Amino acid sequence: MNSADKRFLIQVYKNKAFSLCALGKYKEALKCYDKALELDPNDPRTLNNKALTLSDLGRHDEAIQLYNLIITNLVDTTLKSKLERIKEEKEEELV
Repeated sequence: MNSADKRFLIQVYKNKAFSLCALGKYKEALKCYDKALELDPNDPRTLNNKALTLSDLGRHDEAIQLYNLIITNLVDTTLKSKLERIKEEKEEELV
């Protein structure tokens, strides 16, 4: 599967999950979020929506665990990007 097809399929799963949530079909929505996350396991929006859905189902511990994962990933990503920017600045100073 090429990357464009993969992105399209991810969006289809996310849209279906969102629609199912709007209909109150949270268990079915979780399955769609899981399919999307199989293709892109670190997408913060999908993770967030899955956590909200878990919470709507009363599965609060799982939602909390997922939010902790999201926060860790976001912090890691932010710190990594800051580190890369500093490294680039250092390289530019050496030139």
